[in-house]
Amino acid sequence: MCKYGVILLKNLWNKCLLELKKYISIYEFNIWILPLQVLIYNNIINLYSPNKFVIKHIKKNYLIYINNFFLKYWKYKRIKPILNFLIGSINNSNKNNLFKNNFIYLNSKKNKYNSYDFKEFNNFNLLKKYSFDNFIYNKSNIYAYKKSIKICNLNSNFKYLFIYSKVGLGKTHLLNSIGNRINYLYNGKKSIFYINMKVFLSKIEYFLYKNLIENFIFYLKSFSIFLIDDIQFLYNKKLIQNKFLNIFNMLFKYNKFIILTSNCNVNKLKGINNEIISKLYYNFVFIKINNCDINLRYKFLISKCKYINFCLDKKILYFISEYLNSNFYELENILYLIYVNAINLNYINKININFIKYILYKFILNNSNYNLNVKIYDIQKVVCNYYNITIDNLLSKYRYKSFVWPRQISIAISKKLTNYSLIKLGLYFGGLSNSYILYSYNKIKKLYMNNSKVKLEFNNLIKLIVYYKNEIYYKKKKIN
Repeated sequence: MCKYGVILLKNLWNKCLLELKKYISIYEFNIWILPLQVLIYNNIINLYSPNKFVIKHIKKNYLIYINNFFLKYWKYKRIKPILNFLIGSINNSNKNNLFKNNFIYLNSKKNKYNSYDFKEFNNFNLLKKYSFDNFIYNKSNIYAYKKSIKICNLNSNFKYLFIYSKVGLGKTHLLNSIGNRINYLYNGKKSIFYINMKVFLSKIEYFLYKNLIENFIFYLKSFSIFLIDDIQFLYNKKLIQNKFLNIFNMLFKYNKFIILTSNCNVNKLKGINNEIISKLYYNFVFIKINNCDINLRYKFLISKCKYINFCLDKKILYFISEYLNSNFYELENILYLIYVNAINLNYINKININFIKYILYKFILNNSNYNLNVKIYDIQKVVCNYYNITIDNLLSKYRYKSFVWPRQISIAISKKLTNYSLIKLGLYFGGLSNSYILYSYNKIKKLYMNNSKVKLEFNNLIKLIVYYKNEIYYKKKKIN
């Protein structure tokens, strides 16, 4: 035995045992790993086991760990280590029979479990601009805010959190805030894995193609906290869902902290394995972020104006927040749109309500799925004044052309500017059927694309609704 073999015999195996304890349960460690004996001759590492069944089990379940740890602590780069499994013990072994078994060449092409450098994939950094300090909250989202702060203490009784809401209400903000707060509290000592589910699935596909999925799972075990955004993208990924379930079970087995986000509750997730759904349903704490109210939108607009150094009167900000039924993402886009148009038109110091209405009108025309905070009655009133008919005529069942056309165009405008279902729209229009509501909307939509007169008429009505909406209410409102 060479000198470096003696040194390795004392230190190398002890270090590997310490590392293995972190990734294997104590029960498995005592049964399968402790009975092994190690003898090193030059660069050949002989592992003695009691029988062939132990060798098969170790090769199947723990070889990737032993491989990576030996390569990690092997100090002689010019000499590659060779792993050899033998039956028996060191005392009963014959030197002539030491090398009869098949060798496993560590860090070579012959080894199925090659060590792989994952540093090129370690770019899932947290977004530092998001923190609890700049998160805007009130009654609609304060429960999610408090629970997110609580999980940062890393209490063993509260490990699994599921945050769900519609798009643009602050899920990603809270997820990054949790990661940044943990880094601050523990000085970066806690390893955090943050990723979007779309990217995560692409990585799983890549490692399945390269036959490195087990190495990737081993790499994931080094993290203690997992932050996964938009889990709904697992939809209809049947082949990858099985591997994701294996990763999910591994995270539960080793007591990792898991925080997930989605655009809907677990009960409404479709196209996802039932086992994954049951894991989520019975283990996670569910928190819903409700839609923004007027006060929350007003606070958000004030904070964004301070962030971009844009001076707007509080009355105008409140008018925007009361006027629009938007999420944070849409509000931010509208604010930047107002800012850019004010600079381009040299109107930066002359911004008033009419200018805001003009910008909002242009924004609504260019966004087909945008919902305005408007009542159906307001739309009906504007359409009736435009066509010189009464609301009773509009809601009646008469099929005169002078009544049918305003009725259909008001249905199309209501479908565009509100988020009401077909059933509710039918009730607002005198109990019309769902099929008639859908027929009216599709008819106006086709005419809007092909007929310039209908397009002009439709745009004029939206402009009147935008300028008419809550005009009397705004004049009576007093804002400090």
